Parts: sequence; structure tokens; C-alpha cells
Amino acid sequence: MALDTRDERDRDKEGRYFFFACPGLDIWSVGATRKEAERKLREEMLMLLMRCSRYDELDYFLRESCFATVEVRAS
Repeated sequence: MALDTRDERDRDKEGRYFFFACPGLDIWSVGATRKEAERKLREEMLMLLMRCSRYDELDYFLRESCFATVEVRAS
């Protein structure tokens, strides 16, 4: 799972905005700095995983996002 980073200028303002995205989980964030955008993305990912674990939906969510579930057994 890769993170997508873009640095773009807003047409209405002179400021810069940084966009971070995790396409595999369909999550994105925007920040005034690269560090802020990355921090916000990590927070969104954490909230998503906490929400899924609270409702026992993590396996379902990952399956719907095209992630495969595998069983690992100790040998």
C-alpha cells in the first residue's frame, strides 16, 4: 500500500497545500505543510482502523478494498 503525495498551489490563494492519499483505503488529507498533511492522513487511518475494530468489520472492510485475508499457522 503506497501513499500518494502531491504539492499543489491553490488558484485562489498564494499559499501551498499538500495532499496525501492512500488509494488502497480511499483516504486522503490536506495540510498547509507536508508534515501536517501526513499527520492528518495517519490520524484518519488510525480512526478508520479503530472504527472497524470496534464493530468487528476490519476483515469485511479489507476484503471490500481488495485486500486478501490469509491464515498463518505456526509450524
